[in-house]
Amino acid sequence: MMTRSSALDIRSHRFQSNERLLVDASVWLRIYGPLTPDRASYSKAYSNAYHKMRMADCAIFMDIIVLSEFINAFARMEFRQGPQAASDFKTFRKSVAFEPIAKEIGINAKRIVTQCQCVESGFEDLDTSALLTAFESGQHDFNDQVTAELCRAKGLKLVTHDADFQKYGLTVLTANGDLLSACQS
Repeated sequence: MMTRSSALDIRSHRFQSNERLLVDASVWLRIYGPLTPDRASYSKAYSNAYHKMRMADCAIFMDIIVLSEFINAFARMEFRQGPQAASDFKTFRKSVAFEPIAKEIGINAKRIVTQCQCVESGFEDLDTSALLTAFESGQHDFNDQVTAELCRAKGLKLVTHDADFQKYGLTVLTANGDLLSACQS
């Protein structure tokens, strides 16, 4: 779907108890992931917003795709930051050096999952042929398409920092200035 999303600035949003939110991996990484220079500037904004969501008793959802993206991106970020950056990622993942990182990732992933309601992506109901055709254009990330379909099917607002979500016709909450601008123009 190529309709412009509606973006709201998460820093000034007043959360309500009836809001149903899916928090994307791009935000979870800024709250519970490794702090890299490009992520640190938004970490506080998303952490504060997450605290406000919880205080407002919003329904916060998690699906397996978001969790998988969080885990895999966290591992790759640690790989790129470490002294092993010159080695192969799969070799690194099997090494002793990865064990404490895997433990940290697991602790944070468990923390996230216990604070959310699990929701199924609805794979059996997706028009996978249409999603794959859109993917073939080179203009869509497949996981983003599935996440957008999940949000539409379950009536969820998406909390994301990913500017790609400007084109899915969703209500998004973000601190990403580019995403806010793109959805306003």
